[in-house]
Formats: sequence, C-alpha cells, structure tokens
Amino acid sequence: MEPFNVVTHLIARGFKSQSHLARELGKAPSTVSNYAETGNIPHPVQREIILAARRLGFTVEPDDFFEPELRAQAPAPA
Repeated sequence: MEPFNVVTHLIARGFKSQSHLARELGKAPSTVSNYAETGNIPHPVQREIILAARRLGFTVEPDDFFEPELRAQAPAPA
C-alpha cells in the first residue's frame, strides 16, 4: 500500500489533476505540487478546497485531509 498523499486523494475525490486543483484555487501549479511533495496543505487553503469541491458538485470533508486511519470514526452504537 502506498503512503497517503493528500493531493492524490483530492484528485481521486473529484479534482481532475494537480493543474485543475491549482486553477480552481487560483494558485500556481508549483504551489499545489509543493502540497503534494510535503503533504502539508495550510488550513485556510483546506477551506478553499472544500468550497471549490462544493462549487464543482462533489464533496470534500475535513477528514479528507488526514490519513484514513486518523479519520473520525462513527461512534459505536450504544
């Protein structure tokens, strides 16, 4: 299994490519490439990504910025 990459995950969620994500955010492609290399997307940009996805008709949730094993789990039934 490959290590989690947040930008690759966002592309799988609905952004077509790093260039598409950059265009939707109004950022340079090199900025998005840096996000992919470091795995670090600043919190204000995460919000922009959530809103861009909504505009494009798909959903990105705050949990999408974390590795699957760190994502919020639904509480166990009582």
